[in-house]
Amino acid sequence: MPVDVRAEAVSDGRLYLFPDTNVFLEFLFFDEIDWRAVAGRDATLIVVTRPVITELDRNKSENRSPKKRERARTSLRKFEEHHRGDAKLRNGAAFELWAKNPTIVDGIDASYPDDLLIASAVHFRDERGVDVAIVTGDLGVRVEAFGLPALMLDEAQRRPHEQDDLTIRLGKLEAQLAAKPAAKLLLTYADGSVELTKRFFRYSEKSNNEIDTEVRAEYAKRSKRGEALDLPWDQGQWAKGEIRYLRALRAHEARQHVTFAVELLLRNTGAAPADDIHIGVEVPKRFEIALKAELPPSRNDLLDGLVSISSPSLQLDPFGDWSMDSENSVVCRFDRLKQNMVEKVPPFFLTLRNPEDREPAELAAIVNAGDPPINEPIALSLRLTGH
Repeated sequence: MPVDVRAEAVSDGRLYLFPDTNVFLEFLFFDEIDWRAVAGRDATLIVVTRPVITELDRNKSENRSPKKRERARTSLRKFEEHHRGDAKLRNGAAFELWAKNPTIVDGIDASYPDDLLIASAVHFRDERGVDVAIVTGDLGVRVEAFGLPALMLDEAQRRPHEQDDLTIRLGKLEAQLAAKPAAKLLLTYADGSVELTKRFFRYSEKSNNEIDTEVRAEYAKRSKRGEALDLPWDQGQWAKGEIRYLRALRAHEARQHVTFAVELLLRNTGAAPADDIHIGVEVPKRFEIALKAELPPSRNDLLDGLVSISSPSLQLDPFGDWSMDSENSVVCRFDRLKQNMVEKVPPFFLTLRNPEDREPAELAAIVNAGDPPINEPIALSLRLTGH
């Protein structure tokens, strides 16, 4: 805690106050402050040291804030006025400009302006045999380490936050943008909600024996019709192709049982058009994503051995708007959506990796637009039910 020096006796009845540079940049101008009230003494004297003058001289040209550059210049000008006696401090407080280079004592780092201020106060105290105190906004602990009392200016003495010209201009631009009519984009499912429920039913797949029996029966029908099937039913090219086809069809039907379309609507409920719109949707890894609907395999292709059972044919014209962003995310783009308009987003397709999975899921969507800037995250819930 800062040392309270207000009740201590001093040799000449005065308390000599050494403000740090921060006081002159962040608080009221020194001639506006009631120093007697700060010190709690009728007799006070403000001492401005060479390190503080050097710091203010640097701040008047190098500080990034125009306001603080101006405060540094004004403080230096006021120092000259009070040094000449052309101005007075409040309530009879005295002013002294002490330009001596301080003696560097142990523990002082001369490369730090704050340490030089402390060294100046110690030098002044030892030379004149008086009591001193550092007035600071942030050096209390450091000052007390050298046996000096520290007085902290009350926050009421701090100047209100001052914005520089650049900040003011940016604030005005932000206000103008806020007042400008803006787009507002909403992404929902096709029914206007943000929750989709999909119900699945148990699917009974045909076994390989059932497929073989079906092929054998078809073979017998063709034989009765006098079709040329010279080889035994399970050796002929036709039978092999038919088995391949039916097994591929079974795999397709099993996938379709746990595949569904995700159909979305994009609304602009704002008062201005939105341009350069990007929609991104990330899905849990429990799902596979497809940009096209999976159509049944072609019997002719399978009979010719062109398509394998493990890679069913995906046949549909591409929608053109969706593209894969990663294994588990897709992106769709629109040039423009006018205000109060609704756009039907082309569907994409999800397939459960585990057909028995019924845990709820969430699709993490985000809608970006470039003009005016929009970045809207949207959570789309997915509820899976059924056997």
